[in-house]
Amino acid sequence: VMLLSTMAIPRFTEKHLRVSRTQFPLSLTNRDMSEHRKTLGKKGEDLAVSYLQKSQGYRILQRNYRCTIGEVDIIAKDHDVLCFIEVRTRGSERFGNPKESITKRKQHQISKVALEFINRHNVQHMKARFDVVAVYLRPPKERLELIKDAFELTLH
Repeated sequence: VMLLSTMAIPRFTEKHLRVSRTQFPLSLTNRDMSEHRKTLGKKGEDLAVSYLQKSQGYRILQRNYRCTIGEVDIIAKDHDVLCFIEVRTRGSERFGNPKESITKRKQHQISKVALEFINRHNVQHMKARFDVVAVYLRPPKERLELIKDAFELTLH
């Protein structure tokens, strides 16, 4: 057994610790990651809108509906039902399944935005539900999954 005090410990200087972008060009800053997520999200929402209209027969009423409470990605009608749709996009499942990423807190926030929309537009007479579109962008081709009635109205 060797004592640590007698071991030769290499001395690293600041120069040794620096990593240049040319050595690791794929390293991204927080701002780069934020832009990447926005681009990924926008692509997912665009694909979801096209899928909902063409394959599912939804009529899109609004995209990215915002109010002081928060935002809903898509508001649409599926026949006589008002749908509040959250789109979750993933390039891989490394960070989990898209549909599993909607927390109770997010469900609560979407529920409050939905109630605000219903009251503001005086559509209390309509049936409503919460749908999720999971968008998988893995090569060779995108895959979309629609989960109707994904969660219930949550107010606590």
